Amino acid sequence: MISRAAGSEISIRIDDHGIFTKGTYHQQSILWSDIAEIKHTDKGFLIRHSGGTSYLSRCGLNTGALTLLTAKV
Repeated sequence: MISRAAGSEISIRIDDHGIFTKGTYHQQSILWSDIAEIKHTDKGFLIRHSGGTSYLSRCGLNTGALTLLTAKV
């Protein structure tokens, strides 16, 4: 997810509906219903969804987002 926006500033919103990213050149929405698996790694999360697999770094995520993602694991 973040690799498409590498080197660019992006905003991430994680809420009850899913994970949403918005950058200068790319937007992505992953709904919880489209996520098959979330794996926790030392530095982030691997998210397997209907569109493929995405990586979301822990860096910059607030406590609420980390709590929600960890609960979904």
